[in-house]
Amino acid sequence: MSTKAGVWIDHRQATIVLISESVQEVKRIESGMEQHVRSAGGSGSRSANNSQSSVPQDVVEHKFANVLNVYFKEVIEALKNANQLLIMGLGEARTEFEKRIHDRRLRTRIAGSENYHKMMELQIAAKVREFFHSSSVH
Repeated sequence: MSTKAGVWIDHRQATIVLISESVQEVKRIESGMEQHVRSAGGSGSRSANNSQSSVPQDVVEHKFANVLNVYFKEVIEALKNANQLLIMGLGEARTEFEKRIHDRRLRTRIAGSENYHKMMELQIAAKVREFFHSSSVH
């Protein structure tokens, strides 16, 4: 059975639409990015010398990278059974995610990559169905 998938992704969440035969499944994966980065950076209060009083920037960036690694692995795991994949989202997160996929065997399954602003779940599902319907006609 052929499974087609679309994912809309940013640094906060991924909405995944899996379509096989007449069945459609939607999953949402949240990165937890805001909580992790906020807790790493503290309240953002500044000391008298106007520097961050809590955590150095390199520690925050390392924590950000670790959270992204776990998040992207979770999204890739949810897509592992897809025969074809459409990646959607805004610039940076979408391209970072594509790079992660290119490091794995899913890269040959990418049917398209498109830049879209934030969409509702139903809009994402409609875009995925439309993309694969129009690409199968050719």
